[in-house]
Amino acid sequence: MTPVGYWEDAPFGAMEGEWLAFLPDGGGWWEWANAAGSEAMGFTWRGTEPGMLEIVLAEQTVVTGYDVGVTVLRLEKDVFGLGTRRFSLVKREVSEVESPLRPA
Repeated sequence: MTPVGYWEDAPFGAMEGEWLAFLPDGGGWWEWANAAGSEAMGFTWRGTEPGMLEIVLAEQTVVTGYDVGVTVLRLEKDVFGLGTRRFSLVKREVSEVESPLRPA
């Protein structure tokens, strides 16, 4: 199973959270937010072999193992620097139109 979809780590009522979007075309974005602000970054991704992802963000390329369950995405490495490696599925269908990086 591919990681395509919109994923979150924010438990209900949490003061901060992370969201990941893996688009079918190999694009995506990461978003972090708390009560004081937010940050978002685009990335590209591809499966390099079964169970492995290559994620390119800014000038950095990270290869990590991953596992996708019915509603959980687990990454072997902390790709985005906040310690999160487990995300819950929000929805499978996601598009560039929803990106926080799009101009308003």
